Amino acid sequence: MNEIINIILSVLSISLVSAIALASLYYGGYVFEGENATQNVFVNRVKRKIFNKNIHKLHNRKRKTSKR
Repeated sequence: MNEIINIILSVLSISLVSAIALASLYYGGYVFEGENATQNVFVNRVKRKIFNKNIHKLHNRKRKTSKR
């Protein structure tokens, strides 16, 4: 009975570690730096995406006006 419990615990711990590693890769490796670090990185990533979209819009608008 104890062997079965040990096997289950080891599998759970391995899966937890792998989940943390995947999360750190996804969020840019800031998972281990406090609780708010992942949230801040995610927010910054979303802001950067919005910012890049706006830059592309401006760039395309400039192109269109220069052709006229």
